[in-house]
Amino acid sequence: HNFSLQFELPWQKNPMVRRRNRIPITERIMPPGGRIETALAEDEVLAAAELLKARGVQSIVIGFLFSFLNDRHEKRAKELVMQVLPDAYVHCSSEVVNVMREYERFSTSAMNAYIGPKVAKYLHNLETSLAHAGIKAPIRVMQSNGGIATIETCSNKAVTILMSGPAGGVIGGKWAGDLSDTHNLITVDIGGTSADISVIPDGKVRIKNPRDTE
Repeated sequence: HNFSLQFELPWQKNPMVRRRNRIPITERIMPPGGRIETALAEDEVLAAAELLKARGVQSIVIGFLFSFLNDRHEKRAKELVMQVLPDAYVHCSSEVVNVMREYERFSTSAMNAYIGPKVAKYLHNLETSLAHAGIKAPIRVMQSNGGIATIETCSNKAVTILMSGPAGGVIGGKWAGDLSDTHNLITVDIGGTSADISVIPDGKVRIKNPRDTE
């Protein structure tokens, strides 16, 4: 069935953003310098926000074609949407991952919108619970690049903590290797559902694009 045109794939049948909720807005920013060719149609943004409000949508992504060159339209659209939906989880694609190519930017932003509200609620509940328990240390959350970030940053950019567990295993492995003055390492991070293996040559953790192959 892999090559059948009639085969139903889960991500096609149940997309993160339904087609009817993908609303086009008139605007155009031109490459390569980010010049505004067509002004943002603010009335269309407000109408779209009202429609999404009527449909009960509470998590919204604003993504325009060349916003990685000039995010002015996205930011203004966000302001307008927040006027209509002040309590919604609203983010611009340029805020989440400001990179060239709309598919990568939009899909990553959609994933952020999908998990963001629950992640934000969980992290703030954690912060409150620890404070009530008398723990006053600042909370830092591991990110998928091996670094750490604040509760606020991870609430706004929840997508950056996806796969942070395996990344944490690699960072922990390097730390343990440094303690024993061992710099060529193979780490094995075993959890409840997976076993993640990584190589650390010469004490250097490498960050690579999954598309890169050797």
